[in-house]
Amino acid sequence: MMLKSIGCDGFFKKAEDMIGTPKENSNEQLELFQKAIEIKPDFLEAHYNLGLIYGNRKQMKEASVEFEKVLKLDPKFDPNIYFLLASAYQDMGNTVMPVLLWRKGFGVSRRSQIAEGLAYLQFNGRKMKRHPDSAADSRNRADGRGIAY
Repeated sequence: MMLKSIGCDGFFKKAEDMIGTPKENSNEQLELFQKAIEIKPDFLEAHYNLGLIYGNRKQMKEASVEFEKVLKLDPKFDPNIYFLLASAYQDMGNTVMPVLLWRKGFGVSRRSQIAEGLAYLQFNGRKMKRHPDSAADSRNRADGRGIAY
């Protein structure tokens, strides 16, 4: 098979070499990352870069699919993946998931309350909703509000 002879690393390297050039985000670069994934479906970095291309092209549904694959493969890959996925959801009109993703990216703790507030402001200042699973969370909060984002 032709793809196997070149190898996923070869396709990935060729695509990666286009970063910072006029070919960045081109169809050629996109196809090279796709070929790398075709050979190795769990190629984390190829999914990540494919998501970036889709995001830069404003194809947010496709970007979110790739970023979710990255998180499924390795939830600790890069904390910025949560922001990228949140941005994709926001651009698709979803105002709940972005804040949940920010929260997950920063971790659920009191020190993340500032980040939660920033996420709330970032994602259109929509009204916060009480989450049905927030009872346990509210016992751990000093203010006891149990608000989920």
